[in-house]
Amino acid sequence: MVLAISSFNYPLNLSITKIAPALLAGNTVVFKPATQGSVSAIAFYRHFANAGFPAGVFNIVTGSSREIGDPMTSDQRVKLIAFTGSTAVGRHLAEVSQGIPLLLELGGKDTAIVTSHADLEMAASEIISGGFSYCGQRCTAQKLVLVYESVADQLVEKLQEKAAGLELNPMIDSKAADYITELLDDANSKGASHIVKGERNGNHIAANILDRVTPEMRIFSEEQFGPVLPVTRVKDEEMALAYHSNLAYGLQASIYTQDIEEAFRIADKLEVGTVQINGRPDRGPDNFPFGGVKDSGQLMQGTIETLELMTRGKLTVLNLHKL
Repeated sequence: MVLAISSFNYPLNLSITKIAPALLAGNTVVFKPATQGSVSAIAFYRHFANAGFPAGVFNIVTGSSREIGDPMTSDQRVKLIAFTGSTAVGRHLAEVSQGIPLLLELGGKDTAIVTSHADLEMAASEIISGGFSYCGQRCTAQKLVLVYESVADQLVEKLQEKAAGLELNPMIDSKAADYITELLDDANSKGASHIVKGERNGNHIAANILDRVTPEMRIFSEEQFGPVLPVTRVKDEEMALAYHSNLAYGLQASIYTQDIEEAFRIADKLEVGTVQINGRPDRGPDNFPFGGVKDSGQLMQGTIETLELMTRGKLTVLNLHKL
C-alpha cells in the first residue's frame, strides 16, 4: 500500500504524480489530500469509481492531519509514503513513520543568481513571473535574488517596473498572510529597502519587493511562500555561492547569464535538485526528474524514478545441483 499525501496548491498535479505510478506498479493507494485542496481532489478522483475502478484499490481519506495523520503514517500496512508539503511536516513524518520508506517533496528557497553577464530585461521578467505567479505559493517560486553589485541598480529598477500593476489572488488563509506580514516587518525593522510596498486587505497581499536584504533578516533564509521578493546584493560569484550554500534548502536555483561557461561553472557548484539557466524555477513536465536535497526533500520523482521507488525486486535462486 502506498500512502499519497498532497499539498493545497496543486491538488491534482501533485497527487496524480504519486497515484498514477503507484497504481501502474500494482499497488493499492490511500490518498490524503490537503484539507484546503480536498474538494477539487475528490471531484477529480470520483471519476475513478465512475469508470469502474475496482473497489478498495484506490481510496481517499479526508480530515484533520492532526487527528488522522500519525495513525495513517505509522500504520505498518503502508509500504511507502509519498508526501508533498512543508519541511516541518516532512521532518515529523520521518519521526513517526517508523522506518517506512519516504518520498519527500518539501519546501524551497529557490535563488536567482544574476551575474554581470545577464540579459537584465529577460532576467527581470523571469524573476517576476517566478516570484509572484500563484501569489508565490509554490515550492518552486523564485524566493531570493542574489545579484552582482555591478548590475544591481539596473535589475532592481526593472523589477520595480514589472511588478507595477500585478494582480494577485488572495493567499490561502489568514495564517499564511500573517506570516508574510511578520517577515516584512522584520526586514523593515532591520534596514531593508521596501521598494515595492504591497498593501494587505484581509488575506490579499499585493506584490512586495525588498532590496538590500541581508542574512540577518528572516526573509533571507526562511521560505516566505507568498508575494514577497527579497533582493540581496553580492560582490561576485564567490559571495553568491557562499550565501547560497548557507541556505537550508536545495530544491532549485536559477542562473541568469549570457556566458555559457559561467553558467555551467556556477551550476556545478550549487547543491540543488535542479538548476535553471536563464529561466525561472519550474517543476517542468512530469516526466522530468524532480526533487530536492537538504531541507527540500529526499529522492527524485519522475516517470521512471517514481515507478522504481514503488516496486520491489525479488531474487529467486534455483540451485540446480540440489534438484
